[in-house]
Parts: sequence; structure tokens; C-alpha cells
Amino acid sequence: MHRLLREDNHKHKFDCSKSVTKSTDFSCSSQCEIPVVPPVSCTEKLTGNYRCSGSERQREKVNPDCSKSWVFDQSCAYGCNAATAACVSQPAQTCEVKFLDSYRCSGNDRQREKQLSDCSKQWSTLETCPYGCVKVWASPTLPVSCNLPPGGDGGYDGGYGGCVPAVSCASLGCGKTDSCGTFCGACPAPAPCVPAASCAALGCGKTDSCGTFCGACAAPIPAPVPAPVITPSPPSPIAIVVVSTVGPANPLQSVALKFPLQPLFMRSVSFTDSDCVSPGESALLAVKVRNTGKATLKDVSFTATVPEIGVRARSGPVAITTSDKLTRFLRLDVPNDAREGTYYLGVTVTNTKFSRTVYRVFTVDSGC
Repeated sequence: MHRLLREDNHKHKFDCSKSVTKSTDFSCSSQCEIPVVPPVSCTEKLTGNYRCSGSERQREKVNPDCSKSWVFDQSCAYGCNAATAACVSQPAQTCEVKFLDSYRCSGNDRQREKQLSDCSKQWSTLETCPYGCVKVWASPTLPVSCNLPPGGDGGYDGGYGGCVPAVSCASLGCGKTDSCGTFCGACPAPAPCVPAASCAALGCGKTDSCGTFCGACAAPIPAPVPAPVITPSPPSPIAIVVVSTVGPANPLQSVALKFPLQPLFMRSVSFTDSDCVSPGESALLAVKVRNTGKATLKDVSFTATVPEIGVRARSGPVAITTSDKLTRFLRLDVPNDAREGTYYLGVTVTNTKFSRTVYRVFTVDSGC
């Protein structure tokens, strides 16, 4: 057995005269030379160590020669945390809480889509329609509305939610548009203006084709009014009491009309802000009523409609006690594609025993 001292990277030689600190025992031939000692080898593998390099996460690797190196492990879209050697998570997303311009019917509920703070969306119920919910127009992108009650404000609308196509434009006339937006065509040009040669040919109270008025007719001389014959009769909704003498100067001065008391008095119908609304915006309508009858009014409903542009709002039913004053607010949502112009807004207050309808002007204008 001999001692070997490493001399270079290629061979080992005996040195029997020197002592060495680090040596390896080998059996040598007479020349005292042996091949190079076999190099140290390792199994190539990945360790559990990680580090950040810019926006990349790297993993430690053991190489076959037992050296170590860092290799690509993952690309971090939102950065790499050097302290934990982990990719940064996507930041939380926030959105404005608001209603969107999407509507639908869900059973009898009229719903509108709402955007939440986490940017998710959900459907919120605006109102429950006791007679069913239907589309106002034949398009899923336009608002929906409640069906009208049977026997009130026109009865059932045939499932059009306020839009009832005209069977024939002859019932509307030229230059008109039905509630579904169908235009019935322009009217023909008027006949040429031909002035009348003499108003005697037309008569008093007439106007010729050029707009010339022929003058008012003379008032007729009233005939003497005979004394009335009063005959008992059963009560009627309108009582007419006639008190007269023979040959009065004006026979109508002695006639008095009495009308039955209405159970509901509509005090006012007004907008809280303005009666001019831009397309896509909303207006708030205040309807003030009073029970002037002697009994409580039950199941009173309030409805506001502009059929030409698909606007409809409903509130109720409610009960109104005797002499009670009540104010109901109806929100009118004007569609984004509503045509600009001036419309008549119909406001109906109804229950099973009465129905009252009033109208007021309603303007749609983008300059409001």
C-alpha cells in the first residue's frame, strides 16, 4: 500500500519520501502511477428553495456535478414578493354600485339589472305586477312593463304592456303614429285656396277655403217658455231643477244643475322637479288625492302612462279613509331611445267602484 499525493488534474504519483496531509490509499504498480480519481457525481433534481428575480420566481436545482443553479419556475403577472418568494395575487377589483339599462320579467316581477361593488351583477325587483309582466317592445334590450288590470284604464292590453298596434291606420288617420311607433303615412296636400265670391253663398258662421270668416250669425230670439209641468220621478244620478216664469228674458237663467258628489277628489298632479326629461333619465310624479266620501276607499291604485314611448309607472293598491289626504309618488323611467317631443301623460286613480283619469303635458328633450 502506498501514499498518493495529487500533483495535477490528470495523474497521481507516489512520493515515498514526503508525508502528506491529505492522501488516498491506492495499490500502485511498479511505476507508482494510477488513473485520475473518478469525479464526484450527484442526482439532478430540484430543491425546495425559491427566490425572486425581477417578475420571475426561480427554483434551486442540483446539477449532475453537484453544483447548484437557479432555473425559471413561474412568471408573476403582478410582481414577485422577495420576502416570501411567492407571486403577488391579483388586486381586488371594485366598481360603482349602480343600476344598468337592462330590464326583464321574472314571473310577475319587473326587474332591472344592478352592478355591485365587486363588479358582479344581479337582478333587482322594481315592482310586482298583479296582472303579469310583459315586454313593452319586441326587443330584449328595451324596458318591460306591467299588464293593465281588466276593466280599468282600457282593460287588458293584449300582452303589449301599453303598446297596442292599430288594426288599421284608417282608425287613426294620416300623419298619426300608433302606440307601437308605427307611422300611418303623410297626409295628402290640402286643396288649393279658392276665395268665396260672396259669404252669402256660405252663410254666417262659416269660413271659406282661404280662412276668411264670414261673420257670426245673429242670436235667435228666444221663444216664450211655458210654465213647467213637474212630474214626480225616481232619483237619477243627475238632478235637474227648473224654476221659471212665463217669458223670461233668458230662459237658461232659471235652470240649476246639481251633480252627485264624487268619492275621490284629485287635488293635484305635478312633477317634483320638471316636466321636461332627457332620454334615459327619470322623473318623479306626485299625485295628491282626498277621500271626500263617507266610507273608506279600498284597493286604490295609481297608474301613469305615456304609451307612445313605453313609459308606465304604477303604485298601490292602498286604502284611503274618509277625509284623508294622500300623496303617492310614481317614478317615470324614460327609455334611452325615446323620441323627443311633447306627449300627454295620463294619470288614472281607480279601484273596483270608480276610475278617475287626468292628463298633463310631458316633454322628452335631450336639452332638459
